[in-house]
Amino acid sequence: MRYILFLLLKFIILYHSIGQPNNIKSKLEIYNIETHEQTVLYEENVHFEAPNWSTDGRFMLINGGGKLYRFDLATQQKTLINTGLADKLNNDHGISPDGKHLVISHYDAPNVKYEDRDFKTSRIYTLPIEGGTPKVITSKTPSFWHGWSPDGQTLIYTALRNDNFDIYVINVNGGIEIRLTDHEGLDDGSDFSSDGKHIYYNSMQSGKMEIWRMNADGSQKVQLTDDRFSNWFPHPSPDGQHMVFLSYLEDQGSSHPAMKKVALRLMNLKDQSIKTLCYLTGGQGTINVPSWSPDGKQFAFVSYEYINQSVFDSDYIYAFVDNAMPATGYIDGKLNEDRFSKDELVVLKNTGQDFETVSRIAVSNSVRRWPNSASMRTIDQQKYILVAEQDGQAAPTATSIQDISQAKLLTLIDVTDAKNPFISDTLTFKNIPTCVVFHPNEDLFALTFLGTDSIAIGTVKNGKISLLHSSKMSLPNETIPAIPHFTWHPSGQFAAISLAGNNKLMFLKFDSSNYTFEQWGNSLKTAPLPGVGYFNKDGQFYIQTVINLTADLEQDAYKDNTSLLNIYRFDDNELPNSMPTRNNDGQSIYESPDIKHTLIQNSAFGEGYVETFAISPDDKYIIGLNMRGSWLPKERIGHTETASLEFFKFQNGKAKKIGTYPFKAVLPECILFDPSGEGITVTDFGQHNGKSTGSLIFWQLLEEARFIHLVPTHSIPFPRGLHYLIAK
Repeated sequence: MRYILFLLLKFIILYHSIGQPNNIKSKLEIYNIETHEQTVLYEENVHFEAPNWSTDGRFMLINGGGKLYRFDLATQQKTLINTGLADKLNNDHGISPDGKHLVISHYDAPNVKYEDRDFKTSRIYTLPIEGGTPKVITSKTPSFWHGWSPDGQTLIYTALRNDNFDIYVINVNGGIEIRLTDHEGLDDGSDFSSDGKHIYYNSMQSGKMEIWRMNADGSQKVQLTDDRFSNWFPHPSPDGQHMVFLSYLEDQGSSHPAMKKVALRLMNLKDQSIKTLCYLTGGQGTINVPSWSPDGKQFAFVSYEYINQSVFDSDYIYAFVDNAMPATGYIDGKLNEDRFSKDELVVLKNTGQDFETVSRIAVSNSVRRWPNSASMRTIDQQKYILVAEQDGQAAPTATSIQDISQAKLLTLIDVTDAKNPFISDTLTFKNIPTCVVFHPNEDLFALTFLGTDSIAIGTVKNGKISLLHSSKMSLPNETIPAIPHFTWHPSGQFAAISLAGNNKLMFLKFDSSNYTFEQWGNSLKTAPLPGVGYFNKDGQFYIQTVINLTADLEQDAYKDNTSLLNIYRFDDNELPNSMPTRNNDGQSIYESPDIKHTLIQNSAFGEGYVETFAISPDDKYIIGLNMRGSWLPKERIGHTETASLEFFKFQNGKAKKIGTYPFKAVLPECILFDPSGEGITVTDFGQHNGKSTGSLIFWQLLEEARFIHLVPTHSIPFPRGLHYLIAK
């Protein structure tokens, strides 16, 4: 009796979890095990489940709301399949090996609504592939189909008999069912091997849900997995080389609920080695049934998002949109033809459910410039954003980047009232401002310029910008064409600058009495194109991405390039207070040691183009944003369908790679942690030709015992050209 109570609870949880179509987005995706590319084929704000891939590779089956649908891969259209009186289907369905028939599991209760279905009434039926009148196969209930033997003669399924869920087989035309498992506890998720000799399934036989294998007659049961996860739904590939299965990251006992953090994993059937392919929100409905492509190179699955659930713990997000330039503008220099709005700042408010746009204000900004051209500060209870406007707004007649005039502006935007932001002040310069960064402790900001080695210091008071000092660096033996990136040390006494034209990193000492900088210690040589860098929380280390790219952007360098992760130990030792030592030079005088910054790690950040990254607020993690070749047109040999997050554990000045997390996006240029360190957001610029919107993509960092991972939670549509964010 205890098993009946447990199983009833299991199925109540299961079906309540899918009865939320108003706040769930379902995504039909495919994963290529050779290229490791993950592609979203179709998404909809309704609940659907369990894809099957047709034997001819032309379509897939999915179910939703008790119905069965055909998704055509060529037209990307979903159409209803006629299943006759079987109108209360669950997610246990499939296609015969010859591609001529369908098999379904249907709740056989004619006078009961789908919403009131009872799992104990499920029967298995077959019908023609194009739909029609279903034929009953199993007379006993409940029965849930899971696999079809390669010779087309046998169906395998899970059934509740004598107070226990076990695995059974039956002839394709019906008849006497044969029980293959007989131990106490749940056996489920069965599927035949490609040669029909074995059956793979998940079972509680060991006391925990693991993947097992047995002979087709039920003999010689062997446990294949033994780890900390709950492992479900094994599906061997058509070529017999691999098996994909689903793993709950937290032990679920005998339950397989929906909307959980899960991983899809791949086992090599020769040596039984396992590798994790991707993480997602899913579980029930993700890969309940066979979903391999006919060639065994890809499989289909469904992931889910809560539409109305904010995982990013910030009151507001301030987002910058470059409406003029498509991603392909980097290649051909052409602008969007249908510029329906100007470049703008969009303000989003956290409603507790998600983020919604509350205001927008026109302000020129350019995706072509370095990603630190805006900074935010609260001064005298007023919230301000400074924007270094490098390019002006594109005129209606402009067709190329060359047609856009240089703005040379520093713009102050008052965002105290998020619903009514306004431009409070502007300053115009002779040179193009490149980056602007507020001081960590004082109401000051630093401003750098293109084509000059000057750094200006200014302040904001009563809604007005005031420049206090501008000084040339006058660095010995250095010619500085530009300072594209500037970062304050947490103390505010030092700063770091990237010298992109010189391939160097340099540290500076800030004198707050006269607002000047001087070189602090040795400069450090880097690989080509040093990029964004940040100090860690206590300022002991400086982390920097080096793009390491010199090749023509049109070619395949983005595919083959490897960006670098450099970590430096920063020496903040003040000379007057240091311990004097005698130099070994024959002199009798004592001298203080030189200030020495040292490179302590130089390693691969990611294969592609890691222009920026984020450090978690607790200093434990680094996430690099790798745009790869996502922005290149598809005809370019360096084009990639995905970007990726490069995830590292950071401790004692060392970064250790945790994993790479591919995702679908074009030209992602900004990544932020929220204050909790659990929420992450990433920009998606939009399609290459500027014809579609971009998106704001949200991820969650989960720490579960010894297992750490990133999981995408949801995304929200955004005007095309989204490229820079500030969160407060």
